[in-house]
Amino acid sequence: MIENKQIWVFKFKRLFSKLIVTNVLGLKVVLGTADYWPILLGFIIVPALAHIGLFCAVESPKYEYYIKNDIVKAEASKELDLPYF
Repeated sequence: MIENKQIWVFKFKRLFSKLIVTNVLGLKVVLGTADYWPILLGFIIVPALAHIGLFCAVESPKYEYYIKNDIVKAEASKELDLPYF
């Protein structure tokens, strides 16, 4: 039960911080004018494109072996020697 409360508090902090940042950036003094709206839109589009690019990423050998039970793919991805984040 304590873990659920901790997760809820973390999610609330994350949501609250996003709301504060977007409200501050949307002020007319900061980036809320018609001249600066492309910059404000760029703050949304760049992470979205990076997230879409993750669909092409190689799965980790641990995921392939333990979750999918595919030993061949796990060995093949291990041989590629790609950095995993």
